[in-house]
Amino acid sequence: EFPFEPGAEWDDLGVDVFTNTVVVEESEGWVANFRLLPRNLWYFLVGRHFGFVPFFFPGVVAVVLLLRARREARAWQWATLGTAVFVAAFLAVWMPYTWSGGGGPSGNRYYLTVYALFLFLTPPLRGVTPAIAACVGGWVFVGQILVNPFVSAKEPYLAPERGLLRLLPVELTMVRDLPIALDQPRARVLHGNNPRVQLYFLDHNASLPEPPGIWIYGDRRADIIVRHSDALETITVTAESPVSVDLSIDIGGRDGRIALEPGVPGSVTIEPRGVNSRNSWAYLMQVTVTGGFVPKLVEVDSEDGRYLGAAITLMATPATAP
Repeated sequence: EFPFEPGAEWDDLGVDVFTNTVVVEESEGWVANFRLLPRNLWYFLVGRHFGFVPFFFPGVVAVVLLLRARREARAWQWATLGTAVFVAAFLAVWMPYTWSGGGGPSGNRYYLTVYALFLFLTPPLRGVTPAIAACVGGWVFVGQILVNPFVSAKEPYLAPERGLLRLLPVELTMVRDLPIALDQPRARVLHGNNPRVQLYFLDHNASLPEPPGIWIYGDRRADIIVRHSDALETITVTAESPVSVDLSIDIGGRDGRIALEPGVPGSVTIEPRGVNSRNSWAYLMQVTVTGGFVPKLVEVDSEDGRYLGAAITLMATPATAP
């Protein structure tokens, strides 16, 4: 076996698998990089998958303590904080599509090398309250990852599906680097025709496309990224269900509602707001269903035990070029 067995040495692997240079994906230019900077800094701070607040919460406590004790703070502490902020902005500008390190793991592995600086921001403590706050706050966000680290390392897309992480914004500037990309069946799913869009299912609250559509599970909220090479002027969501259910749909901050009667399709057209990055447009669609049914309890010969709400299909309309 490598590296001892003849024919399995490093040079026999057949491809170049090493480098002594930092490879940065070619961007759309510095103007585009700076255009994404405000959004990337927001994601850098509170992003669902890579944000500083959820994954480096003790650092947040250190900054708060420094600001509270700002009159006693020394010049080198402010310089240290400025360095940490500068590195964050530098990564967001230099690597606007992969400032977290890429590869799919939760947290920001590029910024991890800077994290130690926040220890020096902490002023002298007069009690254990700050330490407790740092531990509790960090545990609230990443406790589920620490409880089962091996599963979390193998399937990093599971943790953001639940808990407080689900309340945070999705990093739409770096869709291809999100942990869900490691779950191949639920990433880059083609849907619709003329145009065909890519779907990224960020949780298990919706099924993959099947007849008669994408099932949103009952009394759940499904988060799905809709991605296309061109900007979309409208997205029409058509839904149907054999029982009465209510759907609430939000796409990029624009919302719509559908009240379904049994067996009667309904639809709503939304003018979404998306994020232009990496030569494509990404839209976060959140669909919430109130009510549902279990097919095997209401349909003859059905063995489907899922609690389903409504089946949806999408029809996108590209924006007209100016």
